Amino acid sequence: MVGPSSGAQMSRFRTSLKKIFSSVRSVWLALGISLLLLLIAELIASAVLCVMNPQSVENEVSVLPVDRDTFRETAWLDDYCLEFQKAKRVRWEPYVYWRKKPFEGRYIHIDEKGMRVTPQPLKRVDKDHRPIKIFTFGGSTLWGTGSRDDHTIPALLTQKLHAQGISSSVTNFGETGYVNTQEVITLFLELQKGNKPDIVIFYDGANDTFSAYQNHRAGIPINEINRIQEFNLTQPEKTGRLTSLAVKNRLAKMSLVRLFRAMIGSSTWRRVIRPMSSQLSSSIPIEEDRILAKEVSRVFFSNLEIVMALGEHYRFRTFFYWQPTVFEKETLSDHEKSARGAMEDVRPFFQMTNSVIREQIREKGDLLPVWDISRIFFDIKRTLFIDWCHVSEEGNDRIADRMAGDIVREIKENPEKMCHNREKYLTERQE
Repeated sequence: MVGPSSGAQMSRFRTSLKKIFSSVRSVWLALGISLLLLLIAELIASAVLCVMNPQSVENEVSVLPVDRDTFRETAWLDDYCLEFQKAKRVRWEPYVYWRKKPFEGRYIHIDEKGMRVTPQPLKRVDKDHRPIKIFTFGGSTLWGTGSRDDHTIPALLTQKLHAQGISSSVTNFGETGYVNTQEVITLFLELQKGNKPDIVIFYDGANDTFSAYQNHRAGIPINEINRIQEFNLTQPEKTGRLTSLAVKNRLAKMSLVRLFRAMIGSSTWRRVIRPMSSQLSSSIPIEEDRILAKEVSRVFFSNLEIVMALGEHYRFRTFFYWQPTVFEKETLSDHEKSARGAMEDVRPFFQMTNSVIREQIREKGDLLPVWDISRIFFDIKRTLFIDWCHVSEEGNDRIADRMAGDIVREIKENPEKMCHNREKYLTERQE
């Protein structure tokens, strides 16, 4: 027989149990409603993004923000943009971090080594001797962001040399995001394999300067903080950090976050999320900016001297070019004004670095094979920049024309040092 006290206890237990179930139900209901609202907000954000198409602000460094006025013809542009997105996949590459995966499209071809294919002229103009072997190195601007295979700088270069009666075989070693040191290592690895060029061209400046701005340290790759964060993540003691990074990466891909980034602007977003305390602003003394700019120059010229030393040993000629950006163009179209405005926070540092580089070239230019072409588009009124550093196919044509002219002049002025039509030199190299 159950006593009164036992009945009361049972009643209190039932009441407590009901309260617990009620609380749990309320929590689940609140979670369900919150998740539903989040899903609805995510769908709305996705729809807004589709309308805005903020492709140009989804990356810290802009990639192909399409403005049709930049291109002479646009019949190929939509298909190219689709191919470009598919071709962005990369794989791990020892010593230099990454290379693109092979890709076959109509306008973009990437071979099994991860390099952009450079179409060669069908007919050789010099049947008696082999073509001049030219290696070209650079970042995405040389790789050809915004350009079809036959309109990249390397492709246009071999076409222009062909028109001058010079047979050439040009290889495009350019890769998105590469800084000059990564390119020098790439050259070293090719020489290590026995793949020896006759001419080596480096086309740099934008990535090296941006990396210094981003990391507040010259001479290291772009986004180096990513490699630091990812280092040794597979070790058991790093499981918590791996989970944390995975969650942050997933959140960063949410449409709500991407829409927020688009609304506040890419420059503001970079200031909010910059991974290192590397922001250059009015809070940092201008002299410190100049010290960093000089470091960019020091690394660049040190690499140049290393490549020249390799050239002396392996008997190739070297050409270094400091590339143009929208910051050095005087007459801007409306699109170029917008492109420069999106990167306004980095403009002072770029202009300071360019000034330091020009000063060094004036001092050493007669002794070193380096040319400042940062102002090659200075007074051109037409739109040539796709964004702050990538240029249109017309811009590539002007740059390739400059390079071809320098090579032809070198052949004429120093014939004994060039391999084209030089029987003795060809014989020595074949031996």
